[in-house]
Amino acid sequence: MRLLAGLFAIGLVLTACGSDESEAEAAQKEVCTDASEVKSNLGALADALSDTDLSLAEDAYSDLVTSVEELNGALEDLGGARREELQPQLEAIESAVDDVDVTDLSTLEDSLSTIRSEVEQAADTISSTSALDC
Repeated sequence: MRLLAGLFAIGLVLTACGSDESEAEAAQKEVCTDASEVKSNLGALADALSDTDLSLAEDAYSDLVTSVEELNGALEDLGGARREELQPQLEAIESAVDDVDVTDLSTLEDSLSTIRSEVEQAADTISSTSALDC
């Protein structure tokens, strides 16, 4: 009976380890997806500007902010040393996106030209870091 209980306990431990690994893999995949989504939404914002549609640009900016928030949540789920390694890139993205002014197309275009390369570079760094396997 003790042997059976011991084997059951070992099975629980192995299952728990396996589920932790799955959660870590899921969090990693989510970070990769969200970093890509940030870049995609940044491109959509640029497209809206080229169409000179302020309403569309405001919607695209809102989508960009949402994708940055989702990236932040995914990094929180990632946790530990990997999150600490990627935190500076997230903060660069958040700061750049916060600096965008959507009051009119001209101001928005100026903001976008200022932040675009910074956000893309930070998102690329997150996707290509050795801490992840994107």
